[in-house]
Amino acid sequence: KKKIKLGTIKFDFLYKSKIYTKKILLKDTTAPEIVANDQYEVELNNSYFDLKNQISCKDNYTNSSSIELFFNGN
Repeated sequence: KKKIKLGTIKFDFLYKSKIYTKKILLKDTTAPEIVANDQYEVELNNSYFDLKNQISCKDNYTNSSSIELFFNGN
């Protein structure tokens, strides 16, 4: 099984003695994985405090394995 890169690929083809260029967009359409946890611990200025409602997300459109989502807790 060969893994292909996501993005746009171009190819040329000949039709009736004329060369045409086409583009194909390869896109991952699987839904992002979102996980919500009840509580987690954060270090700030050498001390720890608890935050609630952590949300993490894995995005399919970047090379990074996760995206940080920030919210004010309200």
